[in-house]
Amino acid sequence: MRKPKKGYVYLLENTEPSEYRVYKYGCTTLTPEKRCKRVNYEQKQWGYEFKVIAAFKSFDIYKDEHTVRCDILRAGIGMLSEVFNVDEHEEMPTTDCVIKRFLKLGGVLR
Repeated sequence: MRKPKKGYVYLLENTEPSEYRVYKYGCTTLTPEKRCKRVNYEQKQWGYEFKVIAAFKSFDIYKDEHTVRCDILRAGIGMLSEVFNVDEHEEMPTTDCVIKRFLKLGGVLR
């Protein structure tokens, strides 16, 4: 088990044209913007270009990221680990719904 680390849990959205709305979540000890820059460099081969759409501070980034994984991906909507789409998922039909769900998991919204 990993020791708790402070940082951020973030949510990114793909800005490239696609038939699906594609998101990525994760955790970082950097800022979400710096992590997003690195993700974009790493994901270039897949044709994704992400932007930060939400983030929250965390005292245990690994635990909070796991909470996001278990909730957002619980219906089997994940594609590649932390990358997922929700176009066919009735509970989160819009980006605003995805952001609200994510921020509720982080304790930012009730």
